[in-house]
Amino acid sequence: MIKYRSDIDGLRAIAVLAVLFYHADIGISGGFVGVDIFFVISGYLITKIIISDLEKNKFSFLNFWERRVRRILPALLVVVITTIFIGFFVQFSKEYRSTCASVMWITAFSSNIYFWRNTGDYFDGSSLDVPLLHTWSLSLEEQFYIVLPILLWIIFRYLDRKILIRFFLTMIALSFLISIWGVKNYEIATFFLLPTRAWELAAGSLIVFASPLKNKNHIIILSWIGFLCVVLPILFYSKKTEFPGYNALPPVIGSLLIIWTGIIEADIKKVSIIHRFLSIKPLVWIGLISYSLYLWHWPLLSYSKYLSIWDDNIFNRALILLISFIIAVLSFRFIERPFRTKKILKSRRVLFTSILAGMSAIFLFTLSVMNNEGIMKFNNNNHLRLLSQLTNNQKVRHDVNLFPPDFGVLGDSNQKVKVLFIGDSHCGALAPMLDSKLKDDKISGRYIAASGDPLLNGFKRSNGNMFYTNRLVEHISVDDSFSDLTDIVLIARWQYYLYHESDFYDNIDFYGSLRSTIEELKKLDCNIHIMIQVPEFTDIPKLHLRASWPFRFKLDTLKWEGVYPEYQKIQIYNSHQRQIEIFEEIYNEFDNVRIMNPLPLMLSKQNKYQMFENDISIYSDHNHLSIDGANKIKSLFEFK
Repeated sequence: MIKYRSDIDGLRAIAVLAVLFYHADIGISGGFVGVDIFFVISGYLITKIIISDLEKNKFSFLNFWERRVRRILPALLVVVITTIFIGFFVQFSKEYRSTCASVMWITAFSSNIYFWRNTGDYFDGSSLDVPLLHTWSLSLEEQFYIVLPILLWIIFRYLDRKILIRFFLTMIALSFLISIWGVKNYEIATFFLLPTRAWELAAGSLIVFASPLKNKNHIIILSWIGFLCVVLPILFYSKKTEFPGYNALPPVIGSLLIIWTGIIEADIKKVSIIHRFLSIKPLVWIGLISYSLYLWHWPLLSYSKYLSIWDDNIFNRALILLISFIIAVLSFRFIERPFRTKKILKSRRVLFTSILAGMSAIFLFTLSVMNNEGIMKFNNNNHLRLLSQLTNNQKVRHDVNLFPPDFGVLGDSNQKVKVLFIGDSHCGALAPMLDSKLKDDKISGRYIAASGDPLLNGFKRSNGNMFYTNRLVEHISVDDSFSDLTDIVLIARWQYYLYHESDFYDNIDFYGSLRSTIEELKKLDCNIHIMIQVPEFTDIPKLHLRASWPFRFKLDTLKWEGVYPEYQKIQIYNSHQRQIEIFEEIYNEFDNVRIMNPLPLMLSKQNKYQMFENDISIYSDHNHLSIDGANKIKSLFEFK
């Protein structure tokens, strides 16, 4: 058993508080580095336990994984079960399916891989829409701790133990170099995946072999340096900070220095004010409940956003964090500690059997949801139609291949392509309607769309790569299937890029990129169409959400009279006016450019923009049209 260190729990408290205040958007811009601090602490403690047992010839894989199971899984499974239970009542069908899909990956300790492939940028404002996104770090840790004990056991049994330090140094160097390269080329993958994060955990492992410092002045100086290296990134990093890569070094080094300077000889007390501060009871207490606190805060914040509790009210967000603390205390008292101290499920066999049964049940339930069973059967016919039409939009991949282009097929595929659609997820949301429309007209079409990216010339995409329209034009020019191409349509969530709603698109010349795109596309001698963005709402209204609550409301009894009238009058108007002004400039400058305006078609009989019409949702979320919504603007797409 390793010696307990209260200062490490204090460091945990700093890490979890940074994460919480960052996620709640309360005064902390770089709080995401708290996860990196957790990685270092976890690497140190777990490696120390393994090495200690190996040196005493007491190491057992079963004992190790039992400890990990007792430490991680009971609280995690309770959070997962609670999340999917609440999600059943408050999430739309497609969002609920996504939540359940992530749960399936969580049960396989690989949610970080799922979120890498399906959620896009962690720093995107929409990340809070994913209630279990935060489990990516737990999965990454567990992947590390499946591999680490096996490697250490092999070294101790078959190799020279003296190579341990070189082993960890090599792991750190390789992983860090991959991280530096990856953050420039594959930013999202670099953030979520083990190969680019392993160096942080391995750095914590390496400090296990460090000798205690004996010079009190060295302890004081290095502990202060460590503390500053931890605190300054928390305060001054932001979503714009390129991360991890080089920028992960300060919090990692700072955590290492704090841990190292706390490794002291028996006759040396805590001489550093840093370690005394980290050992104060309030911080230690927060550190003790930090795991439960981390688990619970994100789903609570996520669902508060779904229920329109989030808004811009800092007091609401602070209240949610307070509730997170209360639940975390209960979770620690009644779930974490009883399992860790073997007050519950003392037998290893019973523990493993129970956990496996629980995870299997969760997996089967989520699988049933993915197959539309287990959710659909609880709803009446009207609700079933709502759920169905919200989930049938074609998925637009974030990592769509652009060179050569990854085209989607629309309409009559037996003919040469006449129409090409280019855009982002708004373009993809219209794909089912466009496919039906072109088939009716016996026209062949193609579309290329990437979620979160407008595909404008010289526009830096969210994966870090640039889009160059000339390369697309060159490909189409030599592709015989496009020889009859007559029309190109640009469809996107223009407001998102025009007003820099994502930090990623700051300092982007939207007008210049759009103009340059038109110039390149004109080389194909085609008609160019630009569709004005459909109305966008501030958030999913409460009433809209409640329509998906099968046990509380019947859809056909609700009266939909429009939502957010003030927003409609001001925000929507201003946004679309600016779009129209830009598009009119393009229209006046170029021949054969047509502006497609869906706004008149989106108005209800009451002359309002609505999310529902005649008990049918015309939106799948607050900005994407559903299939029924897309059908409202079908008449725009007439091609001779």
